Amino acid sequence: MMCVKRQLLAVILSIAVVSVSAVAAADQSTSGTSGSPSPQLLKILQGIQELDSTGLLAIHVWASYARPYLPSPNLTPLDQIETDILVKLAPAERTAILSWLDRGGRSKLYALGVTDADIGPCTDDIDAASCNSAASSAGSGTGAAPPSFRDLPFTLVPGANDSGGVSIERGFAMVKIDATSETHCLTFKNVGSKKIDAVTFVYKIHAQNGEVVDAGSNLRAGNFDPGAEVPGVASATDFAAMRSDSPEKDQLANCWTRTTQMATPALLRAAYITVGVVSITYDDGTHWALGQ
Repeated sequence: MMCVKRQLLAVILSIAVVSVSAVAAADQSTSGTSGSPSPQLLKILQGIQELDSTGLLAIHVWASYARPYLPSPNLTPLDQIETDILVKLAPAERTAILSWLDRGGRSKLYALGVTDADIGPCTDDIDAASCNSAASSAGSGTGAAPPSFRDLPFTLVPGANDSGGVSIERGFAMVKIDATSETHCLTFKNVGSKKIDAVTFVYKIHAQNGEVVDAGSNLRAGNFDPGAEVPGVASATDFAAMRSDSPEKDQLANCWTRTTQMATPALLRAAYITVGVVSITYDDGTHWALGQ
C-alpha cells in the first residue's frame, strides 16, 4: 500500500512539473524575448502607424513621463493604445516600445524581432534623429487644429495689449476633443525702451456666453531687447509637427499645454480664450504689474 502511494505521488509531481513548464513556455512565447514579437505588440505598432501627427506627438509626450499613466476614461484610439501598452504587453515589450516612443531609438524593438515594416516609416514626432528606415511620415498642414483637437479662437484681453511695453502679436489655441488637454501659443514683442527679463501672461477660457470657466498664468523668462519680437509656434499644425530637436524648438517656450487624465468640464464648454500681460520684470531690476 505504501509503495502504491509513493508511485501515485511521483505521478502527481511529474504532472505538476510538466504543467509549470508548459506555463513558462507559454509566457515566454508571448514575452517578446524569443525573437518573435507577440501579436499584441504588432497590433499596437499598427495602431500607432494609423495615428495622425497630433496623436504621435501626444503618445510621445505620454511615454516621456517617468510613470506613464493609465488613461481614464478610455475614450479614443490613442487612449486604447496607451492602455494596451501598459496592460497587455510583457515587461520586455513594454520597455522596448516606451523607449522608442520616447525617442530612444528602435534597437530594443529590433532585439525582440520587430522589423521596420512592423514599426512603419520614421516620424519626427517619435523617432530619434538618426532614424533612416524610411522617409519621414510627418505631413504638412494649413494651420488648422489637427483632427483630434478643435480650434479655440485666440483673442486679447480688451485694452491689455502693449501693457508695460509688451505687445502680444498673435497666437493660437486648441482643445483636445475629449477635453483632456488645452494648448496655447503666442508671439510677443518688446515695444518698450527697456530690456526685459520676464513676462507673466494671464489667460482666461470662456464659455460661449462669455462666462470664464477656467483661468491661469504663464511665465516667460529670457533676455528680450527693446524692439525684439519673440516668436512662438505659428499654428496648431506646426506645433504638432515640431520636434524637440528641431532648429525652431525655442519657439516651444512660448507654448503652454495642460493635460489631465480625465475630461475637464471647463474644456468641454470652452469657446474662446483671452490672453493678456499682467506683469513684467525689466533688466534694470524694476517691475511693472497690471493695475499699479
